Amino acid sequence: MLLRARGLSLTDKWQVARFLRRLSQRQQDGLPSHGALTVAQWLALEHQGDRSCRWLWYPLCIATMNTAPDQACARLFARVIRDSLLNPEPGAADLLIPSVTLGQLWPETIAKRVTARWGHVVKKITPVDQGVQIDGEAFDACVLATPPANTCRLLAPETQFAELCRALEAFDYRSIATCYVEVSEHFPLPAPLLMFDHGRFNSNPTPSPQSPSLNARAHWVFDRPAILNEPPKAQLAFVISDANNLNEPVRFGTCQVLGRAA
Repeated sequence: MLLRARGLSLTDKWQVARFLRRLSQRQQDGLPSHGALTVAQWLALEHQGDRSCRWLWYPLCIATMNTAPDQACARLFARVIRDSLLNPEPGAADLLIPSVTLGQLWPETIAKRVTARWGHVVKKITPVDQGVQIDGEAFDACVLATPPANTCRLLAPETQFAELCRALEAFDYRSIATCYVEVSEHFPLPAPLLMFDHGRFNSNPTPSPQSPSLNARAHWVFDRPAILNEPPKAQLAFVISDANNLNEPVRFGTCQVLGRAA
């Protein structure tokens, strides 16, 4: 896969291959033991070139962590690489694009398989010897699939969850912005998913009329009619994976398409 990659020289591919080999052989995520490194700092220490960062590592960081490389945690990114590119399990590095909407993929599918109590707001969860009580009703167990703030609200009255609640309250969030654009006629893109080339993913760029803030540029574009089994009328979805600092209209015209995702 690496040998067939476009946009990288043989030297770039050799550096990437050596880096992956070093990472696979090291313990503790392969990171230096001193200090907290960002992804950008770590890749520089590992002698990853500009093209490798621009066309492989930085996009992978943005896509998986929704955080700019000069802010993202290197240790966490190392785990991402190990769980994907270095994972021997079949399909570990596959990119799956659902052919239905997210609503059809998750909530609507689950709703067909479980008994749902629509409109019931859970107010209290109490662990007991034989399981758990939810609003006074006994169950063997429960799965708490709620946002951190809601989870804390439900667990805070139970003192044994105090440490967990403190950890949840310390969460920091990254925003993802999606802009759906309808066009009068559908001209299929070269691939269902394309990445825009912005050069190096800098989280603190200096904007100008010719080069607006990267935070206002889309990272990816999905060709929805080419993906969905029941597509809307001609529609493209432009996605900004790290949109925390988005404070101006999204711009598309200054971007160049770099490559495609299989």
